[in-house]
Amino acid sequence: MNKTPWNYALSLLARREYSRKELYQKLSSHFPDCSHMQVEDVLERLKSAGLQSDERMADAWARSRYHKGKGPLLIARELTGKGVSEKLVREALGQPEFEWGRMACSVAQKKWLTMFGDKQGKIKITRFLNSRGFNFEHIDSALAELGI
Repeated sequence: MNKTPWNYALSLLARREYSRKELYQKLSSHFPDCSHMQVEDVLERLKSAGLQSDERMADAWARSRYHKGKGPLLIARELTGKGVSEKLVREALGQPEFEWGRMACSVAQKKWLTMFGDKQGKIKITRFLNSRGFNFEHIDSALAELGI
């Protein structure tokens, strides 16, 4: 197959969803001789054909990271870094099946099962959940559910 920006973008999108910004960066670095307008043209064709969507990418990324035990603050930072708009980030994180407090509790149980009950354990759980991107409301909910 002839290696063109279009074909390269299709091969990337066949593996996973990419944001427009990610695709722009990949195409620009992989095809340094292509102008900004040529890359933008490929991206616009992909979007028009329904092959690239920041909304679809944000939803897929949020679901994947949620099921890996990551919190909304971390996922939002990641999506923003990938060039997804704040509006799409909010929509992706607001999916009704996402129960952030329950997820924080589940993550805490898996990670710190032996530390429950003492003050040091509570501090470690709080720091750990915060590093995973859960906000303090979710952390407090998890600690209350765990009886700490």
